[in-house]
Amino acid sequence: MPKKSKIKVLHRDYTERQEQLARQYQQTDEARKRHQVRLLSLGLVVTIITVVCLFQIVQSRVTVINLQKQTTDVNKELKTVQAKNDQLNQQVKQLKDKDYVQKLIREKYYYTKKGETVYTIPKD
Repeated sequence: MPKKSKIKVLHRDYTERQEQLARQYQQTDEARKRHQVRLLSLGLVVTIITVVCLFQIVQSRVTVINLQKQTTDVNKELKTVQAKNDQLNQQVKQLKDKDYVQKLIREKYYYTKKGETVYTIPKD
């Protein structure tokens, strides 16, 4: 048989109030812990969402910077090609001129008119 406790609890107003206060404290402590867990969970969710959003923003910014660099490079290449195109168009215009073509053929291929003599001078 179990031993009987020799301690008797007196049910007075004071002890009842103390027990009631202990129960209230325990209930508020449990409520406070549940509230803290909810706050921590909410904070964790907000932190995760913030990190994901910041990652997306940084990734978008990197993409924009890369696209701007590509655009700059393509614009430089376009200017180079346009300059070359202008130069070729100028040559086409010159080649349509009969006098220019005759001069070019004489200089490059040493063609002569009747009665002309070509003298070449060595370049230093």
